[in-house]
Amino acid sequence: MNYKLMIGRSFSKVDNFFKKSQISTVEKLYPWGRDFVYDLKRIFQDQDIQLIVDAGANVGSISLDFAIYFPQSKILAFEPISSTYERLRLKTLCRGNQRSSKRLCD
Repeated sequence: MNYKLMIGRSFSKVDNFFKKSQISTVEKLYPWGRDFVYDLKRIFQDQDIQLIVDAGANVGSISLDFAIYFPQSKILAFEPISSTYERLRLKTLCRGNQRSSKRLCD
């Protein structure tokens, strides 16, 4: 494995650990604009978000982030391309608050 890839993955794991730790200092000092789903979590933290729609969900990376940061919300992920939808469906099977659909129209 490429050493740059290994270093990048390591930094990404550390970054994700701190964001998910719910340490108040991290929430205050974490830079805005680096992760827009985390930014939305901070903006809407005092509100009850019941529904999130991810239109054009691709393989579900953003949908999974929404599921982590908004666990009480129902997440609808739409993907019109069949092969990509299959990856989305498999990736989101373990999430109880997430639903996926591949057809938006006829």
